[in-house]
Amino acid sequence: METINLPLQTSIWETSVNLKKFYEDNGFIEIRRTYMPLLKVSDAKKVLSNTSNNVAIKSLKEVMSNDLLVESLTHNVKRNYENTHLVNPVATMGIDEWKDLIFADDLVLSGSYVYLDNDEKQILAYSFLHDSEKESTLELGWCGTAGSENIELIPQLVYQQIRYAYKHDIQFILGEFDTTDKYGMEVLNYLLFAPCPTWITYQKK
Repeated sequence: METINLPLQTSIWETSVNLKKFYEDNGFIEIRRTYMPLLKVSDAKKVLSNTSNNVAIKSLKEVMSNDLLVESLTHNVKRNYENTHLVNPVATMGIDEWKDLIFADDLVLSGSYVYLDNDEKQILAYSFLHDSEKESTLELGWCGTAGSENIELIPQLVYQQIRYAYKHDIQFILGEFDTTDKYGMEVLNYLLFAPCPTWITYQKK
């Protein structure tokens, strides 16, 4: 008899009622929900009118030449991502591998932003923007902070990303937010995304 290695993990749309019941009846536990909503940029005009230039906010393109800031950003992204995946730990990777993952080809450097401290020596918060395969669409990427006390800074970065999209005639911004990610959920709760079904991840130990 073939041995089944635990934990088992699978994902389904919440609209798959029969599958949902099957997994729950067979001992699978919901560990995460993922929202993938769409924001119409033109619907965010009120946000744009309230967004001012903030000298503490810099694009990744502006800070790329600062090795210390890039190093700080990489460590923050690594720590936050690992903390949001404690129920299904990520593979162990070195800092250079994380840098390659962060600064992928689809990363929009001019539309990804960081929030700096007063001395511009520490990154307090970050939010990434990526190209999309969908026409006239950009995708929100990882966001996070150096400490949970700075979580209110993230929407300010996303507002700048909406402004960037508006200036570049982008019609839509696509998000992907896990319920295990408090930073992503902060963005989801602030913006007027269109309602969407959720992607539920189950695990059986």
